[in-house]
Amino acid sequence: AYTTAPCIEACPSKIDVPKYIDGVKGGKFDFALGVILEKYSMAATCGRVCVRFCEDACRRAGAEGAVGIRMLKRYAADQAMVQGRIKFAPSKERHDKRVAIVQSNYIPWKGYFDLIASVDEFILYDDVQFTRRDWRNRNRIKTPQGVHWLTVPVKVKGRFLQSIRETEIDGDAWAAHHWQVLAQNYRKASCFKQMAAVFEPLFLEGRYTHLSVLNRALIEAVCGVLGIETRISDSSSY
Repeated sequence: AYTTAPCIEACPSKIDVPKYIDGVKGGKFDFALGVILEKYSMAATCGRVCVRFCEDACRRAGAEGAVGIRMLKRYAADQAMVQGRIKFAPSKERHDKRVAIVQSNYIPWKGYFDLIASVDEFILYDDVQFTRRDWRNRNRIKTPQGVHWLTVPVKVKGRFLQSIRETEIDGDAWAAHHWQVLAQNYRKASCFKQMAAVFEPLFLEGRYTHLSVLNRALIEAVCGVLGIETRISDSSSY
């Protein structure tokens, strides 16, 4: 069976983490930066705001502690800036409207909603290719027994080039199971009844055929709870 490093699997962009760490270790900062840029175009930014799923998955976490992967990514990018190989120039155009464009995710992390709250319009970029084993149709929750995966089954056989927007959900049994897992692990939270009134109908009464529609419904529900009034739209509308 095909296997790869846990840190690569955990990275939403599937960056070859061990490869660029080797580059930094050997002082080959341009090489390390090139490895990052193959998968993600904003290395310096990512090195500062990445949520570090890779470090949670790091094999060294159970020994002396996880490798500081995000800091090494930042260091590689900063070295390129210091040496003048990356330069930033302010845009000559000025716009009053702030826009963010990101793929939809299944029950995204806190930083996702921080981004939504910081802009005037948030565009779900679901016209790009659906990526397997990614955050589009799955996420992790904390439980007393450790991290637990929640995965929405989708139809992928023979559909290698389908977009996120085109990706269909495979069946509906997953919804009741996901809600059961959430309820079992969070029912003792002080706000659970209040949150259940919002989210239980989405899982038990909603009938979703496509992943994008499900993701948007959950994202908008969370925004409602958080009081985020940013306009959310689909990239297909443009």
